[in-house]
Amino acid sequence: MDGNIEAGAPARRPAAHPLRPFDLATLLAACLAVGDGPGGADPAARIRELSDGDWSRLLVLADNQQVAPLLCRRLQARGLESFVPDAVLAELRRRVRTSAMRNLAVYASLARILALLKARGIPVIVLKGAYLAEAVYREVGLRPMIDVDLLVPIDTVPEVAKIFEDDGYRPLQPYTLEVVLAKQLHLPRYVKPLHTSYEVHWNLLPPGEPWSVAVDGFWERAVPTQLAGLETLALSKADSLLYLCAHVAYCHQFTGGLRAFCDIAETIRRDSGEFEWDAVVERAQSLGWQRGVWAVLKQAREMVGARIPRAALDALEPDGVSSDVLRDAREQMFLGGESLKVLQPSLAEFQEAAGSPAGWRDLFNGPLSRETVASKYLLPPDSMKVYLYYPRRLFYLLTQHGRTALRLWRREPETTRLMERRVRLNDWLAGS
Repeated sequence: MDGNIEAGAPARRPAAHPLRPFDLATLLAACLAVGDGPGGADPAARIRELSDGDWSRLLVLADNQQVAPLLCRRLQARGLESFVPDAVLAELRRRVRTSAMRNLAVYASLARILALLKARGIPVIVLKGAYLAEAVYREVGLRPMIDVDLLVPIDTVPEVAKIFEDDGYRPLQPYTLEVVLAKQLHLPRYVKPLHTSYEVHWNLLPPGEPWSVAVDGFWERAVPTQLAGLETLALSKADSLLYLCAHVAYCHQFTGGLRAFCDIAETIRRDSGEFEWDAVVERAQSLGWQRGVWAVLKQAREMVGARIPRAALDALEPDGVSSDVLRDAREQMFLGGESLKVLQPSLAEFQEAAGSPAGWRDLFNGPLSRETVASKYLLPPDSMKVYLYYPRRLFYLLTQHGRTALRLWRREPETTRLMERRVRLNDWLAGS
């Protein structure tokens, strides 16, 4: 017997045959699935064959996807912890503890903010992570979060901003309120040293897009809930699911990673007997979100075993949809780093202008136009301050996107393929 393997310890795959990145990603998805894995597949057999090197790479991928705490609990629930190398298991457990401590600090901060808003009579809907960690996952350490998203009525935004500023918070960038209210869905993030940061929303999706919606109906259907020990509001179950799907499809174009799909699967699992799927279908269609919601739910069912009725998916499926759409969407899930920059709208504008015959002239009609610069830095278009931001805008485009734009201009195959996929998905989501 090999002296490096303890008697009775599970055998591992030789390090000379590491799993391919896609296989590792699909295995991570299967481990995170609710119940059995996608298609009823149990990942146990594949888990038993992982080498120590595979486990180290799986941990890195789980960190990148922000699902390491959930992976720890899923492995525990499946009785697979004995197959995890001791060092990796210790790291996974540490991720759970660290996430729990951070999130408890988040909820302490949220309790203070909710109390301040309640004292002023301002209604607030808690969105995404701060709602999901406590109300859906019900173990606060399982769902890491970076900041807190709050939805408030648009006419209360000036007062809410003052409440934050009076409490010592400051926006990450200066802004003109009238411009932000007209062109954005939330204020710049409000930050305070050693405290949780906040995004104050009045819209759910950016305005001026084919999938933009009014929020009145969401407020009418909002339900009371308790978070951080205080009474507040949450989106209704159906609206919460629809918003999670729309956020993945329309705000991030499927690049939110596995955590977003786990949020969806867990939302459905937690209230599987109470979902009104007819209402989900009807609202997705009436809101103009049918394509995005169908594609996200389809992926959630196939990747992490979300319990979505076949009848609901059939009712949502757009006419004549190509299998290429799902392939493109799935490939988006695991992008990061330089690849993710290709999907940013500012790079698309920069590349389009830089690659045109008119060259730099078109840059000043597009990503460097007065209107664009004013919008990016939340200024009135007629403000003389706009000119002060041109160097900053050009510096941003060159430092953040210059190298990738050069690759696009050279038509390097991989970068060009990513951009073409972005365009295809965007056109499809818009119904083009």
